[in-house]
Amino acid sequence: MASVELQFLPPDTEDITTLHVEESSAQGGPFVEIQTFPAGTYPDYITSAVVNNATSAQDWFRIRWQDAAGGYTPYSDPVQGGTTTVVSQVVDRVILRDPAIDTLVAYQEAEAVVAWYFGVADPYDVDPSQATPQILSGLTMMTLARCYVINLISSGTTVKWQAGLVSMDHSSSTKQAWDAIERMIDFANRELGRNYSAVLMLEEITVGGQYKQLKSWDVSRLLVEIA
Repeated sequence: MASVELQFLPPDTEDITTLHVEESSAQGGPFVEIQTFPAGTYPDYITSAVVNNATSAQDWFRIRWQDAAGGYTPYSDPVQGGTTTVVSQVVDRVILRDPAIDTLVAYQEAEAVVAWYFGVADPYDVDPSQATPQILSGLTMMTLARCYVINLISSGTTVKWQAGLVSMDHSSSTKQAWDAIERMIDFANRELGRNYSAVLMLEEITVGGQYKQLKSWDVSRLLVEIA
């Protein structure tokens, strides 16, 4: 028997009771159920499980969830043992930087960030080899910022709250909190190469008497006034 750790995103429903794990030697199956796990209590369902009954650590695994009425969710996509995803790497880094962030929220926002950056519909299709340390840093910072935005919005009229690196109370305005989040987003964009700048050179303009002086310019309309 082999031992394999699986990481996953649990469903956002209140009546889930059991996680079912299936194994196959091939990605296309056939699959056989090898182990079950208690799902935990909503909203703190398990997000990882160590499978001790695997035939091989390099086999393929898929999961599905069972609810209190005996119904099942659709199967997940098969994942090969011993591999990881960009989403799970980002979530691990997010929780390491701020353990107070809800893991389920971190997974949801990491999925959105990874799909956005790599331009894919399914973030779990991204090859982890494409995520360099710099890209992972940027994806992590962007996911943190999105989680903090959710916290800031959901805090409503609360006069004091803290979300990891960002905090606000009656002595610090909402604007200061937004400014801190925007700086995180700017940093993430720099790491991801999503910030752009350009330097424009104006050609020398000759006017009567060879006298010229730049008085004003309007970038929105590309107008330059010369005197």
